[in-house]
Amino acid sequence: MTYNIRLNKNKSIGKVVYIVEGDRKEHSLLRHIFERILDYTVVDVKRKQSSYLKYMSKVNPDSCIFVVSSEKSNVKSAGEEGKAYLDSVFSELYKEYSLDISNSAVYYIFDRDNQSNSLAEIENLVKTLKNSRDNGIENNGLLLLSYPSIEAYVKMCIDDIQFQTIDTPKSLKVITSDAKYQYDRIDSDALLKACNNMLVGINRICDRYLIEADLDDFFEINYKILAEENRTYAEHREYILLSLLSISFLDLGILNIQFVEGL
Repeated sequence: MTYNIRLNKNKSIGKVVYIVEGDRKEHSLLRHIFERILDYTVVDVKRKQSSYLKYMSKVNPDSCIFVVSSEKSNVKSAGEEGKAYLDSVFSELYKEYSLDISNSAVYYIFDRDNQSNSLAEIENLVKTLKNSRDNGIENNGLLLLSYPSIEAYVKMCIDDIQFQTIDTPKSLKVITSDAKYQYDRIDSDALLKACNNMLVGINRICDRYLIEADLDDFFEINYKILAEENRTYAEHREYILLSLLSISFLDLGILNIQFVEGL
């Protein structure tokens, strides 16, 4: 199975928030995608930053991406432990940019690094953070993990991933330090490749295709992937290389897919 994926560069998406684990790599990656490839307005919000770096789009200024660091570099910061910090950040962004977090799509981008992110905490967040805009009584937001780290997305942009496995984020960082994996190599075609790699991975792990309804409630897919990744790591001390970042692009309509027969 191969997928027909289209990039919709002209898609208006309003205000969108990415809450990220790191204070550097995730910011650089998302800014490259949304500034250089898509040309959306981007507001960069790092920890303990007195002012925000802003890129104003010349093409689609009303589509604004906020890239916000969580309080600490672990998944607890996506839950109750980091709520007070994020609330204070969003209060400042409301004053300066009229960001209404309750009416914005929100994505939590974190690593499945078992050395810094506990399974119990991740399982709890997978159950609650399942829709970018509406989780009922819970805050809006969708948790999108990378196995084992965000560098998986970069590798998926460049290489054809055929169920590759890797043991630690450190090992993956060594691989992606090569010049072929630098951010300037990521272009529109690379976004399509990363999405295709992700869809193939989801199909193999979950034994079914991603469907549009999954974007409204991502719990089933998210939980099945987490369970299989944990099983694989327990048995082989390795993770199946996979990043779910492309789910946000599908959810926003920046990427569109159709299923076609193929390999």
